[in-house]
Amino acid sequence: MAMKKIIVPVICLLFFGAGCQRASNINVPATNLPPAAIAPQPTVDSAEVLKQLSLNWQKDGEMSMHVKDAKDNLESCSNIPSSISVANAALVPPTYSGLLTVATHTCNAALMVYASCTNAIEEMNTPGQWVSVGDKLYACGGWTEKVILTDLKTGQARVLGDLNLVAGGNYGGLFVPLAFTKDDSRIILNAWMFSPGAGGGEVDLGYKVAPVDSITDLDNAQKVFSLPRQTIFYGDFAKAVYLGNSKKLPSFSQPGPASNLGTIMSLDLATMKSATVLEEQDTTYQFVAVDEVKNILNFKAIKNKFTKTCPRTEDALICSQKTVADRTLSLP
Repeated sequence: MAMKKIIVPVICLLFFGAGCQRASNINVPATNLPPAAIAPQPTVDSAEVLKQLSLNWQKDGEMSMHVKDAKDNLESCSNIPSSISVANAALVPPTYSGLLTVATHTCNAALMVYASCTNAIEEMNTPGQWVSVGDKLYACGGWTEKVILTDLKTGQARVLGDLNLVAGGNYGGLFVPLAFTKDDSRIILNAWMFSPGAGGGEVDLGYKVAPVDSITDLDNAQKVFSLPRQTIFYGDFAKAVYLGNSKKLPSFSQPGPASNLGTIMSLDLATMKSATVLEEQDTTYQFVAVDEVKNILNFKAIKNKFTKTCPRTEDALICSQKTVADRTLSLP
């Protein structure tokens, strides 16, 4: 039977930069056959089209980079399946495609993450992410993830829930599992941020640390701990250091940076207790690296000086005179 092709270019993640050249093909029966013999073409939100968008997302270079960031433990756990078992396949809807798998440190369970385009929207020209249906172009209007926890001893699996797009006036992103904490009681999620909206300031939602059964209840501040992008995990995800806001420094007007980066904080990922490690007058900090062999944190301390032309008021960190020093401290 003659076939015609619907061309689906590879998705460019993060509101999807131009220049995608690769393509996948959806084969659909040609229309020169009798009506009764013609299979229906994919509609805008058909499972076939949405599935292809989901599959192409995996091939995107930026997506591959993010997936590599996940601490999957797959090399140390020899019993991790490459895909969900046939017995549990019904847990994954047809439009979803495997994104990544993260195993516990004890290798007794695996978190399998599947992603799907939720709907398509019409575009007037060729965006970075699109699918052609007939003579019209459509882009993915939203994304969602389905998170499945598999017991590697019994083979039983259950859906923990869905992780949906998080969006504001000038930002959007997805929280994606990064790793289990060292004691395997919680999951660290990394915010994959899309490009900011036109004219808006850039927002980065950083990380969330959530109990396994609260992975989709990320707005619950009593259960879920939020960490900024300026965070370093160490000790095989047993602890973290991060930069917080300080009252010893001017703040920023909003919308603007939420933190003036004036404190170095520590977090025990087993007890979820935080503590201030370092805070100095008119000083901001920038992490360089953690040296776990020497048990030290390398960082830069930036001393801010305020003048008559740059008084110590809101937003003064933008114009202050800065002196930078390389320093170290013992890891908490």
